[in-house]
Amino acid sequence: MADNFLFKISKILFSKYKESLSDVVIVLPSRRSSLFLVKEFSKLISHPIWLPSFYAIDDFLFSVNNLKRANNLELFFAFYNAYKHNMPNGHNLERCYNWANTLLEDFNEADKSCVNHYELFTYLADVKRIENWYLDIGSHKEEIQEYLNFFKQLSSIYQDLVKTLIAENIAYSGLAQRLLVDDLALIKNWLKNNNKQKIIFIGLDALTVSQEKIIDYLLGNN
Repeated sequence: MADNFLFKISKILFSKYKESLSDVVIVLPSRRSSLFLVKEFSKLISHPIWLPSFYAIDDFLFSVNNLKRANNLELFFAFYNAYKHNMPNGHNLERCYNWANTLLEDFNEADKSCVNHYELFTYLADVKRIENWYLDIGSHKEEIQEYLNFFKQLSSIYQDLVKTLIAENIAYSGLAQRLLVDDLALIKNWLKNNNKQKIIFIGLDALTVSQEKIIDYLLGNN
């Protein structure tokens, strides 16, 4: 279809930026949408030119941070080391693996939402301590105490995990977003180092709080 959204966007960009397209960074919701936009651009090209740089929004944030995306195994072992450092008598590797992914996803969502992790984990520890008042601990006293100790150590586990990942130059999506929110000046440095002048977001998907803060910063700095 010659009048689809991406084709219209392509025409607008060609008209507005003409010979300076290579100075532009285009950020889209996904890699798939990036591929389709490149295809629409190709319909308008009559001579060799330098195209903009195309990024899925997550890839863009990792690039600005100069971080690689941690795979599931890297993330789990980094977490397990942090967990055992703070809970030396905790679960073994196999048992920890059964529940670690759920907690790591919670870390991911907390970072995407720019939640104060210390306040969040302190709150959770207090909630679990209060819940314990209503438990008939009996012979399960040691297990329940271990459970409560785990929530007390959550903030330390999270901090150790983050330190390990940063030292290895890797991150999960939420952490990459959170780190950039904490140091937004990295974007200006990234633009300068890559000889880019403008960042254009096309077809915004549901944004996380961290992504909103990043875009607000970009708008505020033209």
